Amino acid sequence: MSEHSFEISDFMACNVYWDFGNCPGGERQHKYLFAIAATKDEFHPRCVKKIIVYGPNNLENEITNQFFTQKFEDGYIYDTLGGNYWYMKNMRNGFLEPGEYTIEVALKSGEVSTISRIQNNGPGDKLLEAYLKNKEKMVYYPTASLNSGTDLSKVKCRWSALRDLAGVDAFYIFRLAAVEAWWTFIQDVVFPNDMFLRKIADPRLGLNETSFLIEKALTPDTIYAWWTEICDSSKMGDINLCILQPMQTFRTPRS
Repeated sequence: MSEHSFEISDFMACNVYWDFGNCPGGERQHKYLFAIAATKDEFHPRCVKKIIVYGPNNLENEITNQFFTQKFEDGYIYDTLGGNYWYMKNMRNGFLEPGEYTIEVALKSGEVSTISRIQNNGPGDKLLEAYLKNKEKMVYYPTASLNSGTDLSKVKCRWSALRDLAGVDAFYIFRLAAVEAWWTFIQDVVFPNDMFLRKIADPRLGLNETSFLIEKALTPDTIYAWWTEICDSSKMGDINLCILQPMQTFRTPRS
Protein backbone atom coordinates (compact mmCIF):
# COMPACT_ATOMS: atom_id res chain seq x y z
CA MET A 1 0.00 0.00 0.00
CA SER A 2 1.29 3.44 -0.91
CA GLU A 3 2.14 5.85 1.91
CA HIS A 4 0.19 8.47 -0.04
CA SER A 5 -3.58 8.79 -0.33
CA PHE A 6 -3.16 8.38 -4.09
CA GLU A 7 -0.80 6.85 -6.59
CA ILE A 8 0.14 7.46 -10.21
CA SER A 9 -0.52 4.06 -11.73
CA ASP A 10 1.44 4.72 -14.93
CA PHE A 11 2.71 7.59 -17.05
CA MET A 12 2.82 7.98 -20.81
CA ALA A 13 4.84 10.72 -22.51
CA CYS A 14 5.01 9.63 -26.12
CA ASN A 15 4.81 10.65 -29.75
CA VAL A 16 1.45 10.55 -31.50
CA TYR A 17 0.85 10.29 -35.23
CA TRP A 18 -2.69 11.47 -36.04
CA ASP A 19 -3.87 9.93 -39.31
CA PHE A 20 -7.32 11.50 -39.18
CA GLY A 21 -6.97 13.95 -42.05
CA ASN A 22 -7.04 17.71 -41.47
CA CYS A 23 -6.13 17.15 -37.83
CA PRO A 24 -5.48 20.44 -35.99
CA GLY A 25 -1.75 20.80 -35.43
CA GLY A 26 -0.76 18.30 -38.11
CA GLU A 27 0.03 14.60 -37.93
CA ARG A 28 3.15 14.67 -35.72
CA GLN A 29 2.32 15.54 -32.15
CA HIS A 30 2.90 14.17 -28.67
CA LYS A 31 0.90 13.70 -25.49
CA TYR A 32 1.14 13.24 -21.75
CA LEU A 33 -1.22 10.75 -20.15
CA PHE A 34 -1.43 9.26 -16.69
CA ALA A 35 -3.94 7.65 -14.38
CA ILE A 36 -4.52 8.42 -10.71
CA ALA A 37 -5.90 5.87 -8.29
CA ALA A 38 -6.88 6.42 -4.65
CA THR A 39 -5.18 4.26 -2.02
CA LYS A 40 -7.18 5.78 0.84
CA ASP A 41 -10.67 7.24 0.73
CA GLU A 42 -11.46 8.70 -2.70
CA PHE A 43 -9.46 10.76 -5.18
CA HIS A 44 -11.09 13.79 -6.85
CA PRO A 45 -9.57 16.52 -9.07
CA ARG A 46 -10.49 19.12 -6.46
CA CYS A 47 -7.67 17.65 -4.36
CA VAL A 48 -5.05 18.64 -6.95
CA LYS A 49 -2.90 21.73 -6.54
CA LYS A 50 -0.55 21.40 -9.53
CA ILE A 51 0.66 18.93 -12.16
CA ILE A 52 3.99 19.48 -13.93
CA VAL A 53 5.80 17.46 -16.61
CA TYR A 54 9.60 17.81 -16.63
CA GLY A 55 11.73 16.77 -19.59
CA PRO A 56 15.00 17.23 -21.50
CA ASN A 57 16.53 20.70 -21.94
CA ASN A 58 14.75 22.12 -18.88
CA LEU A 59 11.29 21.39 -20.25
CA GLU A 60 8.45 22.24 -17.88
CA ASN A 61 4.87 21.78 -18.97
CA GLU A 62 1.84 22.17 -16.73
CA ILE A 63 -1.24 19.98 -17.11
CA THR A 64 -4.35 21.95 -16.25
CA ASN A 65 -6.74 20.66 -13.61
CA GLN A 66 -9.89 21.05 -15.71
CA PHE A 67 -12.33 18.87 -17.62
CA PHE A 68 -10.82 17.60 -20.89
CA THR A 69 -12.80 18.78 -23.93
CA GLN A 70 -12.32 19.40 -27.64
CA LYS A 71 -11.62 23.07 -26.88
CA PHE A 72 -9.35 22.31 -23.93
CA GLU A 73 -7.29 19.25 -24.89
CA ASP A 74 -5.65 19.47 -21.50
CA GLY A 75 -7.25 18.15 -18.35
CA TYR A 76 -8.92 15.19 -16.69
CA ILE A 77 -11.20 12.46 -17.95
CA TYR A 78 -13.42 10.35 -15.74
CA ASP A 79 -13.36 6.75 -16.88
CA THR A 80 -16.86 5.45 -16.20
CA LEU A 81 -15.77 1.93 -17.15
CA GLY A 82 -12.78 1.80 -14.82
CA GLY A 83 -14.09 4.21 -12.19
CA ASN A 84 -10.97 6.38 -12.00
CA TYR A 85 -9.55 9.66 -13.31
CA TRP A 86 -7.08 10.09 -16.16
CA TYR A 87 -5.19 13.25 -17.01
CA MET A 88 -4.12 13.98 -20.58
CA LYS A 89 -2.59 16.83 -22.52
CA ASN A 90 -2.23 16.85 -26.30
CA MET A 91 0.73 18.84 -27.57
CA ARG A 92 0.69 20.00 -31.18
CA ASN A 93 4.33 21.05 -31.49
CA GLY A 94 5.82 17.95 -33.07
CA PHE A 95 7.43 14.82 -31.65
CA LEU A 96 9.21 14.59 -28.30
CA GLU A 97 12.92 14.82 -27.83
CA PRO A 98 14.34 11.53 -26.56
CA GLY A 99 15.24 11.38 -22.89
CA GLU A 100 13.72 11.19 -19.42
CA TYR A 101 10.29 12.64 -18.65
CA THR A 102 8.84 13.00 -15.15
CA ILE A 103 5.31 13.79 -14.03
CA GLU A 104 4.90 15.48 -10.63
CA VAL A 105 1.47 15.61 -8.99
CA ALA A 106 1.05 17.88 -5.96
CA LEU A 107 -2.10 17.84 -3.85
CA LYS A 108 -3.47 20.68 -1.74
CA SER A 109 -2.76 18.51 1.30
CA GLY A 110 0.97 18.83 0.62
CA GLU A 111 1.42 15.33 -0.74
CA VAL A 112 3.62 15.04 -3.83
CA SER A 113 4.13 11.99 -6.03
CA THR A 114 6.30 11.52 -9.13
CA ILE A 115 6.89 8.89 -11.79
CA SER A 116 9.33 8.91 -14.72
CA ARG A 117 9.89 7.20 -18.05
CA ILE A 118 12.47 7.24 -20.86
CA GLN A 119 11.37 8.25 -24.36
CA ASN A 120 13.22 6.31 -27.07
CA ASN A 121 12.30 7.44 -30.57
CA GLY A 122 13.95 4.51 -32.36
CA PRO A 123 11.18 1.89 -32.01
CA GLY A 124 8.49 4.43 -32.87
CA ASP A 125 10.34 5.63 -35.96
CA LYS A 126 10.53 2.03 -37.22
CA LEU A 127 6.83 1.49 -36.57
CA LEU A 128 5.83 4.74 -38.29
CA GLU A 129 7.98 4.00 -41.33
CA ALA A 130 6.23 0.63 -41.76
CA TYR A 131 2.81 2.23 -41.32
CA LEU A 132 3.35 5.02 -43.85
CA LYS A 133 4.63 2.56 -46.45
CA ASN A 134 1.61 0.28 -46.04
CA LYS A 135 -1.33 2.45 -44.98
CA GLU A 136 -2.91 2.45 -48.44
CA LYS A 137 -3.06 -1.36 -48.34
CA MET A 138 -4.98 -1.45 -45.08
CA VAL A 139 -8.63 -2.47 -45.05
CA TYR A 140 -11.28 -1.87 -42.38
CA TYR A 141 -14.69 -3.39 -41.65
CA PRO A 142 -17.40 -2.28 -41.06
CA THR A 143 -17.40 1.11 -42.73
CA ALA A 144 -21.04 1.41 -43.85
CA SER A 145 -24.52 0.32 -42.81
CA LEU A 146 -24.75 -3.20 -41.37
CA ASN A 147 -27.08 -5.62 -43.11
CA SER A 148 -30.61 -6.05 -41.85
CA GLY A 149 -30.79 -8.96 -39.45
CA THR A 150 -27.23 -8.50 -38.15
CA ASP A 151 -26.87 -9.76 -34.57
CA LEU A 152 -26.04 -6.52 -32.73
CA SER A 153 -24.63 -8.44 -29.77
CA LYS A 154 -21.92 -10.01 -31.93
CA VAL A 155 -20.56 -7.27 -34.18
CA LYS A 156 -16.92 -7.80 -35.09
CA CYS A 157 -14.64 -5.02 -36.35
CA ARG A 158 -11.66 -5.98 -38.49
CA TRP A 159 -8.52 -4.23 -39.68
CA SER A 160 -5.15 -4.97 -41.27
CA ALA A 161 -2.11 -5.54 -39.08
CA LEU A 162 1.43 -4.40 -39.90
CA ARG A 163 2.70 -7.87 -39.03
CA ASP A 164 0.95 -9.22 -42.12
CA LEU A 165 1.87 -6.29 -44.38
CA ALA A 166 5.41 -5.46 -43.29
CA GLY A 167 6.54 -8.07 -40.76
CA VAL A 168 6.47 -5.49 -37.94
CA ASP A 169 5.01 -6.40 -34.55
CA ALA A 170 2.69 -3.89 -32.89
CA PHE A 171 -0.08 -3.68 -30.31
CA TYR A 172 -3.60 -2.59 -31.24
CA ILE A 173 -6.16 -0.78 -29.09
CA PHE A 174 -9.78 -0.72 -30.20
CA ARG A 175 -12.27 2.04 -29.35
CA LEU A 176 -15.97 2.32 -30.14
CA ALA A 177 -18.39 5.16 -29.45
CA ALA A 178 -21.88 6.18 -30.55
CA VAL A 179 -20.66 9.40 -32.11
CA GLU A 180 -19.39 10.76 -35.41
CA ALA A 181 -16.71 13.16 -34.17
CA TRP A 182 -13.31 12.12 -32.79
CA TRP A 183 -13.25 14.67 -29.97
CA THR A 184 -16.25 13.12 -28.22
CA PHE A 185 -14.51 9.76 -28.11
CA ILE A 186 -12.57 10.59 -24.99
CA GLN A 187 -15.58 10.91 -22.70
CA ASP A 188 -18.09 8.64 -24.45
CA VAL A 189 -16.40 5.30 -25.07
CA VAL A 190 -18.97 2.52 -25.35
CA PHE A 191 -16.58 -0.41 -25.46
CA PRO A 192 -12.80 -0.42 -25.34
CA ASN A 193 -10.28 -3.17 -25.81
CA ASP A 194 -8.15 -1.71 -23.05
CA MET A 195 -4.87 -3.61 -22.96
CA PHE A 196 -3.57 -1.24 -20.27
CA LEU A 197 -6.15 -2.51 -17.78
CA ARG A 198 -6.11 -6.15 -18.90
CA LYS A 199 -2.39 -6.70 -19.51
CA ILE A 200 -1.90 -8.30 -16.11
CA ALA A 201 -4.08 -11.19 -17.21
CA ASP A 202 -2.52 -11.32 -20.69
CA PRO A 203 0.64 -9.24 -21.32
CA ARG A 204 0.40 -10.02 -25.05
CA LEU A 205 -3.11 -8.61 -25.34
CA GLY A 206 -3.43 -6.59 -28.53
CA LEU A 207 -0.27 -7.98 -30.15
CA ASN A 208 -0.80 -8.14 -33.93
CA GLU A 209 -4.57 -8.28 -33.47
CA THR A 210 -6.71 -7.91 -36.59
CA SER A 211 -10.22 -7.94 -35.15
CA PHE A 212 -12.32 -7.33 -32.09
CA LEU A 213 -15.69 -8.80 -31.13
CA ILE A 214 -17.86 -6.20 -29.39
CA GLU A 215 -19.25 -7.99 -26.36
CA LYS A 216 -22.13 -5.62 -25.83
CA ALA A 217 -25.44 -5.29 -27.67
CA LEU A 218 -25.40 -2.18 -29.85
CA THR A 219 -28.38 0.14 -30.22
CA PRO A 220 -30.45 -0.24 -33.42
CA ASP A 221 -30.47 2.55 -36.01
CA THR A 222 -27.43 4.26 -34.50
CA ILE A 223 -24.21 5.57 -36.03
CA TYR A 224 -21.10 4.23 -34.32
CA ALA A 225 -17.54 5.38 -34.84
CA TRP A 226 -14.46 3.27 -34.19
CA TRP A 227 -10.74 3.38 -34.61
CA THR A 228 -7.63 1.40 -33.80
CA GLU A 229 -4.58 2.85 -32.14
CA ILE A 230 -1.25 1.20 -32.97
CA CYS A 231 1.42 1.20 -30.25
CA ASP A 232 4.94 -0.19 -29.93
CA SER A 233 4.22 -1.63 -26.46
CA SER A 234 1.29 -2.80 -24.33
CA LYS A 235 2.59 -1.02 -21.22
CA MET A 236 1.82 2.69 -20.94
CA GLY A 237 5.21 3.64 -19.56
CA ASP A 238 7.05 1.81 -22.35
CA ILE A 239 5.12 3.28 -25.30
CA ASN A 240 7.18 5.55 -27.54
CA LEU A 241 4.63 6.04 -30.34
CA CYS A 242 0.87 5.81 -30.84
CA ILE A 243 -0.55 5.86 -34.36
CA LEU A 244 -4.20 6.88 -34.46
CA GLN A 245 -5.59 5.26 -37.58
CA PRO A 246 -8.40 6.82 -39.64
CA MET A 247 -11.77 6.81 -37.90
CA GLN A 248 -14.38 4.47 -39.35
CA THR A 249 -18.16 4.70 -38.98
CA PHE A 250 -21.09 2.34 -39.47
CA ARG A 251 -24.83 2.41 -38.87
CA THR A 252 -26.75 -0.37 -37.17
CA PRO A 253 -29.99 -1.56 -38.80
CA ARG A 254 -33.40 -0.75 -37.36
CA SER A 255 -34.82 -3.35 -35.03
